[in-house]
Amino acid sequence: MHFKKLVIALNFSAIFLAYLGFADSPLILPSGGINIIPEVQSWTPLNQDFYFPNAGFVITYFDSNPNPNPNPNPNPNLNLNLKFSSSFSPDIILQKDAETLSQDLSSLTPSFTSNSPKNTSQNCLGKSPGGICLSINPEFNKAWSGINNSNKNTVTQGYELDLGVKSPAEIDIIAATPEGIFNGTQSLIQLLEQSSKLPMGIIKDWPSVGERSVMLDTGRHYFEVSYLEYLLRLMALYKFNTFHWHLTDWNAFRLDDPENYPGLAPAPLFSENTQSIAAQSYSYEDVQEVLSMADQYHITVIPEIDIPGHSSALTAYYEKTHNGESIAFGPTDQVANCPNMASYTIGGVTQPGWTLDVINPKALTYVEDLVKNFMPWFSNSPHPAGSSTSAQALYQYQGRYFHLGADEYPNNSLLRTCPALIQACANKPAADCSCTKQSSTGPTLIPACQTGAGISLPQPVPGGLFVDFLNQIDQDIFQSAQNNPEGMKMRIWTGWNAASSPGNKYASSAIDPNKDIVIDAWLMTQDLNNLTQAGFEINNTSYGMTYLTPGFAGQNWDYPAPQNYLLNTWTPNTFVIPSAARPNQVTKIQPSENFLGAGFQIWTDGATEKSDRYFDTLLERPLKLIANSTWSGGQSKNSLSQMIQNLNLINQVPGFNLPAAQSWCMNQTKDLESGYAMNTLPGLQDLDSDLAVPWTLQVKVKVNSSVFLQALNQDSNLILTQSDLEEDPGVNLLQLDLAEFNPMQKGVEMGLIGYENGVLNQSSPDSPVGSYVFNTHLPLNQWNILTYIGDRSGVRAYLNGNLIGQNNSVMALPLKLLGNAESPIYIPAPGEDPPAEVSRLLILNRALNSLSSINNALNNFCGARAI
Repeated sequence: MHFKKLVIALNFSAIFLAYLGFADSPLILPSGGINIIPEVQSWTPLNQDFYFPNAGFVITYFDSNPNPNPNPNPNPNLNLNLKFSSSFSPDIILQKDAETLSQDLSSLTPSFTSNSPKNTSQNCLGKSPGGICLSINPEFNKAWSGINNSNKNTVTQGYELDLGVKSPAEIDIIAATPEGIFNGTQSLIQLLEQSSKLPMGIIKDWPSVGERSVMLDTGRHYFEVSYLEYLLRLMALYKFNTFHWHLTDWNAFRLDDPENYPGLAPAPLFSENTQSIAAQSYSYEDVQEVLSMADQYHITVIPEIDIPGHSSALTAYYEKTHNGESIAFGPTDQVANCPNMASYTIGGVTQPGWTLDVINPKALTYVEDLVKNFMPWFSNSPHPAGSSTSAQALYQYQGRYFHLGADEYPNNSLLRTCPALIQACANKPAADCSCTKQSSTGPTLIPACQTGAGISLPQPVPGGLFVDFLNQIDQDIFQSAQNNPEGMKMRIWTGWNAASSPGNKYASSAIDPNKDIVIDAWLMTQDLNNLTQAGFEINNTSYGMTYLTPGFAGQNWDYPAPQNYLLNTWTPNTFVIPSAARPNQVTKIQPSENFLGAGFQIWTDGATEKSDRYFDTLLERPLKLIANSTWSGGQSKNSLSQMIQNLNLINQVPGFNLPAAQSWCMNQTKDLESGYAMNTLPGLQDLDSDLAVPWTLQVKVKVNSSVFLQALNQDSNLILTQSDLEEDPGVNLLQLDLAEFNPMQKGVEMGLIGYENGVLNQSSPDSPVGSYVFNTHLPLNQWNILTYIGDRSGVRAYLNGNLIGQNNSVMALPLKLLGNAESPIYIPAPGEDPPAEVSRLLILNRALNSLSSINNALNNFCGARAI
């Protein structure tokens, strides 16, 4: 598997152990709780501790239900929709979970070693001293006092984790299903990462919603398979169970099928720096590797091919392979020659060929053939011809959904400028269309273009033709046993109804999608309860609270997750539409079998050229906070500072260790007369982007006037600038920035040290962004050592070894832009004397945690030097 390539042998030096946070103290927190993320529903401590043996323990598993296909349902009137294939009885899944748990514990630290997991014909509860017992019991939660065990999620995904209560030094995980057992193992892994000294007690835990998803946009930005596997493991650790894989967008179609669609996926890229070839798309074998790991960690993958909007890459390919013929609205479309629809502007960028012509029969046929071609890649269907995979994989959790996007196509005002659409609404051929001639009653419109059944209006609603297009795909493919033997459900985003479109941005429709289509609701002002009551299954993907879109529309960090709101106010059934005029529009989705859950969306609109690791720093904390709310139900009793402290105790993702420690040094005194390209330091020239946390930046600098140290993340700037209140902008001494940036505005106090992280966005009232100025002046005319340290807690600033400020805003260190040609350290104005000298600089991909390590860092990592 790709992820094995990321596992690096650990050097457990004192600094690394300090970073990992291993300790032998009990895990009872000051509040009396236990540190597991997401927060557990119920924890009953015994106020005693025990040591779990690090070496030689045994994991035993037992299924108390002799039925190979059980229905662990204490309420016969409750539809659990359990899916056990004939090849996967709970026993087989339980065995795989036991093996996975053993591997993951061993990867945390070499001291954790277990013997091979073993099955037992007798219940192992209370009979596994010094070991771990995994036990399936369909009746287990009936005895939970005061807990609503009629909740489907409690039954299918809940678990009980017994820490030394039934038997001393024994850990028992009990659940009704393998899904519950697996969730219990992730809680145990988090505990054992923090300490082998465990508190005795019993955890009873279950999710508030059944589907807890993460969406990743690999259409705009290609992520390596190894990164996808890392993300899947991170998701599982925090009990997400659905991965929405956005695979296509305007710039790329990422599924590579050279047999049937040669050249549709982007070709690999050659790197001159590394002399290597990097893939830019996913082969069938890549997809199987991702599905295999997802299945191992109980995650369902939802692939998405985004149509009829976002289709520029697809429509360009069609035109190239069909002698210039087009299936996109525009001048070369033989059906809908509509120049006004030839492009679409989103995020300030205009994209040609954005929208498929939904009334062109060739477009429908082409899309249906495309979907039918790729559906088997994500299910248990036979291998496609030409596949090099040797054996057919069988998946327990795959083949459930296929997403077709269906958002962000032109609004009705624009659609009405297309005569062919108006003609289609009147169901008349182009040569005999009088539908544009208005009468007192207007033309007779087909139902898809009316605003209500049997009502004719002078203004047709052509947005209904788009819904009709989607419904036809659903009927032809997803409702067909022949084309969809595994019963995949089609999913789409919201965007088809005028009420879902503030400012009439998107097309309205007179008709709804088919009721069997699952809806991911991201933008909708009407009450979503109307959808669930009408029979639609929906997932809460509100863009106001669950989106991360770095760089969108030229912003440095658009829609940064509002941390306090996510932690203490937001719940998975809270649907928020941001509003420039407070308050936001909020809908509470009522509990229903049709309300599936909620998710976190990671979009890459403005960061297509960033490295995969760039996103780590941005997504980690909001991902964990959303994981906490979707599982626990939200409204934590912890403060944000306490939650951040708890999050920082869980640092490792099993099987994915930190990269090897690296440092980069500059040991040359520079008067900054001509600038200095910092990215020419050995190793830096090969770096793609920012350095994710943890990191340390230390610079030795001497200045002859006041300076202001400012860092701007997400478009990645770190600036040490000289300024005068009479001059605007200031003079940059150390700048890490590709774009033009004015760090000093008049009225800002000169000479203070601080930094700025991101830009405020009205969608996020308590976003972790803003300007942070520490009330400390940089001493003049002497050598000073400035140190900035970034980790999961935030950023700390030191002056000559003394802490001068800190806050909890997480940021990456922008390496690629470190003094490059566009942003040298400093270029003085003609005739200007050099205002400062820089003699040493250190970059470290670790966070220094002690004053001693900070004070000695330059000498330890870069060698002793007088200046």
